Order: sequence, then structure tokens, then C-alpha cells
Amino acid sequence: MPVERSDKDMLPAMMETKDLSIASTAMKTAGLEGMMMPGGKYTLFVASDTALNATSPDMKNAMREKLNDKRVAREFVNGHLVNRMVTPDELTDGRMLTTLNGMPLKVSRAEGKIMLDDATLLKAIETNDGIVYVMDKIPSAIGGMMEQMGMMPPATRNFISSHAYELN
Repeated sequence: MPVERSDKDMLPAMMETKDLSIASTAMKTAGLEGMMMPGGKYTLFVASDTALNATSPDMKNAMREKLNDKRVAREFVNGHLVNRMVTPDELTDGRMLTTLNGMPLKVSRAEGKIMLDDATLLKAIETNDGIVYVMDKIPSAIGGMMEQMGMMPPATRNFISSHAYELN
């Protein structure tokens, strides 16, 4: 998996990265513009714009609507964020990670790929305040969180979990 390096914090680095505008917007709405969290390094897992744009229009509309609420946006981002920087070497097969909202995510390695639940990690961006992993789809655990938040109808979750989308 390629690792890019940025001399910026997560959000500014994401804003400059092709295919991460949807995740960047969610982070801005959550009030994380200009910094992630003071005094630490974090790991953020985000689906690419390509993956999110391949979802249903109903899901995209529900996400836009829900993410306009700062409290919901922060909860959403916390479901993608781990309270320490986890490097690619530390993403070992079977490792369990826990997001800031307590959700468990399982790492697996197979055929040269690193996966988070059922999503493949396409690349990493190392920043001043941590690392951002770009995924080919929404992992099943995060999809479940989105469903509970009213962002993803169950039929959409089933569709997403059976398809993977690569960056262009």
C-alpha cells in the first residue's frame, strides 16, 4: 500500500488529496477544521469519494442532510477515528482497533492487501497529527453505524458490502 507524506495536519492534507472531498466536508462540519485533536496523533479511516459516489442517491442525500448537524457529524467522524497513530506495519492480521465512539474494527491481511473489516485500504497519508487511510468502500462496521444514524438504508448497506470501488 502506498504511503504519502504531508507536512500538514489531517484535514488540510485531505483537502489537497484527490478523491477525499466528501470526508473533508464531514470533518469540517464536525468542527475539526484546522486541527484534529490537540496534543496527539490519530488514525482516520475514510472511504474515497469514488466509493461514496457509487452509493445510492438516497444514501448520499441522507448523509448530506445528517452531516449538516455538527453533533451528528462529530459522532460520524468519531466512528472513523482511532486515538493513536497506527502505522501500516502495525496493521497486522487479526488486530482489533477501537474507534473514539467505541466501535471495534478488525484488520486482516490477505494476498498482499490490508483490509479493515471488508474494505481494502488503498493508500495512507501520513500527516503532522497522524495518518489517514483511504478505503475502497465503507467497511461493514461503519456501515452499521451509518444505518443507526439514519444515513444508510439497509438495502444500500447490502449493496455496498458486496461491491468494492477502486480509485481512478
